[in-house]
Amino acid sequence: MAKSNPLNRDTEPERAFGESGEVNLAAAGSGEPGRESGSLKRPSEDIVVGDIPEEKRSRRDPNAFTNNPDADDLVNAQEFKDMAGSNAQSKAHAVRLVYLYEKDLKRVRAKLEDVFAEKELCDNRMKELEVTVDGLNSAVETLRAELSASSSREAILRSQIGDQQSTLGARIDTLKGVVKLFFLLLLLCFVEINLFFLRDTLGFSGVSEVETRLSLSR
Repeated sequence: MAKSNPLNRDTEPERAFGESGEVNLAAAGSGEPGRESGSLKRPSEDIVVGDIPEEKRSRRDPNAFTNNPDADDLVNAQEFKDMAGSNAQSKAHAVRLVYLYEKDLKRVRAKLEDVFAEKELCDNRMKELEVTVDGLNSAVETLRAELSASSSREAILRSQIGDQQSTLGARIDTLKGVVKLFFLLLLLCFVEINLFFLRDTLGFSGVSEVETRLSLSR
């Protein structure tokens, strides 16, 4: 049977990551082969070193009397601790990133909802403005129609005013002729009255002269 030598690692089975091997310290110290008596061996049990999980079970050396971990097991345990710490940090960082992502996502969703609400308000306002513009266009068309009718009425009124002016001009000319004729008639009447008074005056003087002459002749 081969001796168990802690320096000869080629004779020992490969150890999994985080597993602990067993070294036959008595055989290494005395140079004697390890005994296979069941009374000298401890019951087979799993060894947990540090934070090594229970899933990592140790495989026992058939030539070992004790289950004490060697230097490689301790190094592997320290590496596993480092990896576990790094894994925990990575998980914490990932959780923080997920939290920040969800927080940013909520903020973006809130902003997006605000944008959608504002867009809906703008759409409603645009619809109201479109209705108002349609009403204004209808009012403008009505005013244009009324303006066109007013222009037609204005043209008709101008034509009527022109006709009235022409008629009034003719009437004024007629009245001017009548007034002139009236003044001529008044002038003739005045002349006739003056002639009448002149005749009366001349007639009275002639009669008096005739009477004077008759009296003198007597």
